This record gives sequence, structure tokens and C-alpha cells, in this order.
Amino acid sequence: MKRGVLALFALIAISLLSSALIGQEALASSAAPPKPVAEAEEFPKVLEAELMLPPGEFLSIWYDVEAGELKMTPLPELALPSLAYEAIEKAPSWLRWKILKTFEDMMLVELDDRAMEGARLSKPVLADLNRDGLLDLFVGVSTGRVLYFENIGTPNRPIFLDRSDLLEGVGVSGTHVAPAVADLNGDGLVDIAVGREDGRIDFWWNVGTPDMPRWVKASEVFADINVGRCAMPYFVDVDEDGDYDLAVGTRGGALYFYWNEGTPAAPVWVLDDDFFDGVSVGQYAMPALAKLSSDGSWWLMVGAGDGCVYAFKNIGPAEEPHWVSMPEVSDLNVTGRCYVAIGDLNGDDLLDLVLGNCYGDVFVAWNEGTPDQPLFVSRKSHVEDTFINAGEIRIPYLIIKDPVFFWRWYIDVFYATHYVGTGRVWPGYYTDLDKILITREHYEDYVRFIAEFLVNVSDQHPECVDEIAYWIAHEQPRTLRVIAYYALYEDNNIINDYLINVRSIYETADLLPYVRIVEHPEAEYTTVAYRCSNGTWVEVDPFIYYQFLAMPTKNTLNPYHRLSDNYEGHFFRTTLLYDDRYGVCLYELVRNASTPYEAAQRIHHWSWYTIRARWDNYGNWRASGWWQIWCNLNDNREDSVVVMCGEFATITECWLKAALIPAVEALNEGEDHVWDEFYDPEHGWIHMDT
Repeated sequence: MKRGVLALFALIAISLLSSALIGQEALASSAAPPKPVAEAEEFPKVLEAELMLPPGEFLSIWYDVEAGELKMTPLPELALPSLAYEAIEKAPSWLRWKILKTFEDMMLVELDDRAMEGARLSKPVLADLNRDGLLDLFVGVSTGRVLYFENIGTPNRPIFLDRSDLLEGVGVSGTHVAPAVADLNGDGLVDIAVGREDGRIDFWWNVGTPDMPRWVKASEVFADINVGRCAMPYFVDVDEDGDYDLAVGTRGGALYFYWNEGTPAAPVWVLDDDFFDGVSVGQYAMPALAKLSSDGSWWLMVGAGDGCVYAFKNIGPAEEPHWVSMPEVSDLNVTGRCYVAIGDLNGDDLLDLVLGNCYGDVFVAWNEGTPDQPLFVSRKSHVEDTFINAGEIRIPYLIIKDPVFFWRWYIDVFYATHYVGTGRVWPGYYTDLDKILITREHYEDYVRFIAEFLVNVSDQHPECVDEIAYWIAHEQPRTLRVIAYYALYEDNNIINDYLINVRSIYETADLLPYVRIVEHPEAEYTTVAYRCSNGTWVEVDPFIYYQFLAMPTKNTLNPYHRLSDNYEGHFFRTTLLYDDRYGVCLYELVRNASTPYEAAQRIHHWSWYTIRARWDNYGNWRASGWWQIWCNLNDNREDSVVVMCGEFATITECWLKAALIPAVEALNEGEDHVWDEFYDPEHGWIHMDT
């Protein structure tokens, strides 16, 4: 079945979707019928049709040439523990699909150094280890190991399960670990070679089974090969004689090719000095060869030290190639030492690229070309253009084009240790490519833990279930994983703080004269009503209540600060309302305010004239988290603590939300300044800068 190129508008629509409701099936309608089938020479560049996209579903949309229409295929998700589905049913119906998506996202993480315990220098390779017809992923990393991820997805959507235990004993000393994988002896079992930093190649025969490999080291297979520094092998049968030949990249940029003139069981490697003539991409050149076009030509994709992928096409015979540069095929940059693997990961019969880099990231670059010519592009944000246009550093000179932007951000951000410390210097910090997604068996435990919390809240505190469900649905999945991990494995359970956050809203609303909780059980939502200056009451949009009052933020309840005990056991709302260390506590300040606007005015005045809190950039340590900020507000610039606009935005948001006034932190990057906005139904969103 041939599949044509999907129109760009459909791709954009699909990228915005989450995952499916339980049991929901994909639907399609053809109110605007597709264009009729065309011959190849008159095939339309854009196909138009109407498709009914179910909320949250991951889909593949493709053109069926025989039927002459666009078709839609749902893509699979990982199965969740049964408790997750029970928890979803406890949530308000309007949140269920979003919670399902959150649980599914909790099961997957992006493959980078964070998912590999800090390992860097990721060198990927694709091969079907267990012979199930799906390409599995092997990754060499800087710890000396080769990691293995079994593809448990489908031909259309890869999902990789960490099974690195199956490669126990495969690895080398040093930080350069470059695996190459192939069934070298033709016994139906995948064998592994690993390029070393000293230019040599270690090797292991697989003498086990597809499901349970067993590795026997036999590095004598490559005893005669030494390429100098950082061998990067790649197996490929160029002459199609039934045994694998060998391409090897190096740190210096030289590429080597060896014909296999022995037998599968006893390969003999013969160097061909002319094979890569005319190919030069600079240092850390890693080759990968495949037939990327329907004319049967060999293509050479070379990852390089500058992070780019260089494409070459052979226009000569396979045994005596003539490589022609094809820059229009690849517009990829993974920010430092690109390592390339090739394979069809989405079942469209076009070979895709998997790319590693020196930071440990593992990306996928989908082939967006045609059977005649591949195309690999990244979706650029163009943020780098802003930096480039600001100026340049040409030692010993500074070339300044935009003085304000240059001094505020180019120096401070582009080269600052704050971003270098992340291991990814801007603009490469925000990637332009998708990362490979992996899962691990114990991720189910994380989902089960969060689901159990929602079930318990529903049973014991049913009035709070919608707020808790909203938090789970909209929290970052990695934050939920962190909370679950520390509760399950580090004996540090902070999950009850999120219930305290909601219950304290209800308790505080009973004490303040300008706010009321309003329940809408028939519509399954809660909101608040505020008193206006004329004495009337106005309900606010429930989105404002959930997102800007009930939803925990990095300022009000930061898991890092809570797990590190930076809050010293204090919760922001219950503490800030009644702590009178500055003479007058927040509750006494707002307890008789007639409107939320008046309460916010009092808070602003209190901060400046009673607490005498002042911006202070002198000191040797910076207050971290609302509790440390609260304890160090004063007008003494001679003390040791730094409290600047970021700290004021944090504590002000906490003050406002403690007083049940919706608030959000705002940022102006051009001025490098943050402040708060609070909501009042009479005035809308109002700027507040303490």
C-alpha cells in the first residue's frame, strides 16, 4: 500500500493532540471529498479533506492511492495499570481525557543524559535484536556501557523499553563507546562491535537466543584494524554478497572502508583507500550508509563534530563509488558531535535518522522526503537569529550590533555559566528535533502512586477531587514522576501537601469577607465569587480559579524546595496568613477588606511600609524558595542575603494566593524583570510590582 505525503496543515493539527479517551475510536468524515487519484506526473502537491480528529489521540494520517482518499490510523499507547483507569473515572468528565494523557506521558521520558544517569556522548545504532520485526535501539554512552532499548511499539510508532540488562558485560573502558550491530555470521542472532577511544574495535558474538542473548567476546575478529583515535564502526553490505562490510569514522575526520572478503564466520577485512574519496566533513566524522532513494543508489550520511549531518549520494558503481554532496537533503544540527543511525521507524517505507550528540541526547529526524529523494529538516524557532543579530565575539574584539540586547542577554545568557551548566549552551538548549521516547518497567509504579492519591481524595475528600484532578491533568509529567519516586524509593512523601493546598482554600474562604467558594455539581466544577465595590458578587471563570489560584506553581509549592526541606516544614498559605514576624500578619491585614482589589492594595502597602522590603543585590547567597525569602525581607543592604525582583515575584504571588486572590508571575525578557499580575473581576488583570 503506497502512502503519499501528508499536507502540512494535517501534520500541525496532529502535533497538537494528546492521547485518546479510553476505548475511543478514530472517526473520519469526508464532507470535502479528497481529490481524485492522479498519475505520478500530475500528483497534487496538497491534498485537502476534512478529518474528524478525536481529542487527544495520536494518529497517523496517510493517503491511500487505491481508494483515492486520506485515511487515519490510531497509534498505540502503553498500557496503564488498572488503578489508573479507576482514578480517571473518579475525575470530572471534562478532565478525564487530559488525565489519561498525563498518565500516558508519565510512562515515557525523552532519551538524553537525564534518562541515562548523566551519561553523555550518545552513539545510537538500530537493529532488530529479538527478531520481532521492529527496530530496537542500542546506545553507546560515556560510562563505557552500551544500553539497549527494546522496541515494544508498532511499525508506525516506536516505543522503547529499557532492557539494558540484556547487554550486561558489553562495554569498553573510557568515554568513547561506539556500537555497531549486525548478524555478522548469519546465524540469525545480532552480534555487537564497539569502537574504542584508542582506534580499535572490540567484538562480541551472540551465542544465546533472540529473546535471551549471551555474549562471548571475540575482539580478534578486528585485531588488524586500528584507525588511530575514536573508532566509529558501521556495518553495511555494500556489494550485496551476503556478508557485512565495514565503514569506520574517526576523531580526526578520516573515513575508512573495509571490504569483507572472508566468510560470515571468519571475516577478512581488506582496506579500500579510495572508497570515501572526496568526502570530508571535519573532525569526529561518523559514517552511516543506506539506500535512501528508490533508484537503489547508496547514500552516505555523515555526522560531524560541528553537530551537523552531511549527505552524499553515490552516482557511480557500488564497488567504486563517486560521492556527490547533497546539502539540500539535510538541514540538521544537534549541537556538538553528531552520531548517526538509519532505519524506518514509522512504517512509511522511508528511512529515518536517529542522532546522538556529545550531551547525551538521542533525537529522531523523520524522513519528510519522497521515495526518490530523502529530506531531513529541523523545526527551527529562529531564536538563534536574535542572538546572531545582536553581535559577535571575535577574540580579542566584540562586534556589537544591538547594544541593549547584546549586553543584557548575549553575554549574560549565550555565554553565561548559568546555561553552560546545563550542558547545552543556548540556542541548542531548546532542541529543534523530537527526542526518542523510552519507558521503564517501574514507571508503572509512578502512575499507580498518583492514581491512588486521586482515588483516595475522591473517597475521603470528595469536595477536593476536581482541584486535585485538575492539578494532575496539568502538572508536568516529570514533576509527578519525581514526587512519586521520592515517596516510593526515598521515604520522602510530599503528596499530601497538594491536598493541604486545596483544603486551605476552602478553610480560608470561610474567613475572608470578599470571597466565596461556588460549587457547580451538575457541571462538575468549582469556582470562586468575589465581592465588588458596589456590594454585588461576581463568579469568575473556573479556568481562573483552577489555573491561577488552586494550581500549585514553582513559587507556591516547588517540589525541589519541599523535598530539600527549604520550606522547613511550612506551607505557604497556612504560614503566611498568620506569621507576624513583621508586626502585622497577612490575615489581620486583609480580614476586613471589602474587595480583592482592596486586599491587594493593602498587601502592596504592607510590603513597602510595614515590612520595608527592598530590592537588594548585595550579599553572598540568594534566598531560595518562598520561606527563605519571607524570612529575609528588610531594607538592610549590608546583610548577606540577596533578594531581587525574582524573589519579590515569588513572595508576592504567595501573599496574593494566601489571601485567595488569583495571581501569576509575569516576565519581560528585554528588561530582565519579573513581577506579578492579580485578577479582580471589576478590573481584570492588574500589574503589581512590590
